Amino acid sequence: MTRRLLLNAVLRGQTGGHTAAWRTTSADVRDVTTLDYWVDLGRTLERGRFDTLFLADALSLTPDPDMSLLWPLDPLILITAIAAHTEHLGVVATHSTTFSEPYTVARQLASIDHLSRGRAGWNVVTSTSQAAADNYGRELPEHDLRYRMADDYLQAVKKLWVAWGPDAVVADRSADRLLDRDAIRQVRHHGDFVSVRGPLTMPRSPQTVPLLAQAGGSPSGIDLAGRHADIVYTRQIDLDGARRYRAAVRDAAVRYGREPDDVRVLPGFVPVVGENRQDAENRLRDLQALNSLQRRVPQLEVRLQADLGGVDLDDRFPAERIGAEDEMADSLRELPGPSLRQVLHRVYGPETESSGHRTVVGSPAEIAEDIEIWFRAGALDGLSVHPMVLPDGLQDFVDRVVPLLQERGLVQGEYAAGTLRDKLQLPVPTVPTYGFTPVWDDLGRVPDVAVTTATGVA
Repeated sequence: MTRRLLLNAVLRGQTGGHTAAWRTTSADVRDVTTLDYWVDLGRTLERGRFDTLFLADALSLTPDPDMSLLWPLDPLILITAIAAHTEHLGVVATHSTTFSEPYTVARQLASIDHLSRGRAGWNVVTSTSQAAADNYGRELPEHDLRYRMADDYLQAVKKLWVAWGPDAVVADRSADRLLDRDAIRQVRHHGDFVSVRGPLTMPRSPQTVPLLAQAGGSPSGIDLAGRHADIVYTRQIDLDGARRYRAAVRDAAVRYGREPDDVRVLPGFVPVVGENRQDAENRLRDLQALNSLQRRVPQLEVRLQADLGGVDLDDRFPAERIGAEDEMADSLRELPGPSLRQVLHRVYGPETESSGHRTVVGSPAEIAEDIEIWFRAGALDGLSVHPMVLPDGLQDFVDRVVPLLQERGLVQGEYAAGTLRDKLQLPVPTVPTYGFTPVWDDLGRVPDVAVTTATGVA
């Protein structure tokens, strides 16, 4: 396999990852719910030879919806629309295993894979917000339980995707034979959390198993990625740590009988592109200056479980009011009498605007050089690019950085043919089919006797 740098674009906010992006972008914030806006972004990515577009999601508003600018449309619907206006770009939607049903999600993604001619993907998340759980009338399960539930869920979904054999549709007009009925099977999955009979209502999709993406740095997250993921999205700040993380994910894949290259690690990457380093630093500084600290206070209250009513920006920060018990809360308790303004700068600095991902500020050549160093060092298989401002920041990266990466032989000059898996040289996962049973017997009724197969994906 020829190793090349994969490019994945993560569109986290409607006008970019920075909360002040809407005040600087060339786009009108009122356009972010229009199809044209998203189609233009998709076409820009395709012009930049990006492999995938990755749509983030949220199932509830943040404490300050004006500040967050995260007003996501349903990502499954959105990627279908974008796929209809692009030819090669992989379209990946975030969807939670905690607040959905396996049969529905398997059916939706298989449908999108058909309609896009094999370019669909799913970013598997377990959700972390009780506010999201409240919107579904549920309690949020604890961390490790969510991952056990997700593993069971994924096993069921993958079985549904292979329930139709690859040659189940015969379409022999002369013999008046539409289907090979024996090739369409019930999956009869009965796990600890999920039960589903199957099959799906449609033939196997072009990829068989749409691309699976997953994020998570915990042991549970790495284990889930090793078992199921094709690409892994992660926060990695230093090169040595990134190499260790990539090695851990590849080792996890091997434990589940996969090849190390069957899973690709694409850390988050936030480029700030300027004519030179000083220009890029000025751009970031100007963007930060547009942030309203006062409007960050409600978010800080939720983050720290602290009532900050009556505290002005230059008043002493009342650390004794913090109710949260985590690393951030502990670090703030230890500070020697900072003002609320200082705490807000600490919690919501540039690194927070990048969601904790590595931010590289500089000229196009400096950014390209940094990327090559990390790639050659084995710290990553690709990048999950977070533009701080849309569409401007994305256009800067596509027009000014990507050509340099292509000159260095890192990024593809043209797209390969085939499905998204074909383009990324990723195999179709083997899915156990033991316990599958034919949907129909010769009399057209469901048989009671189970048939066990020893094969994987046929």
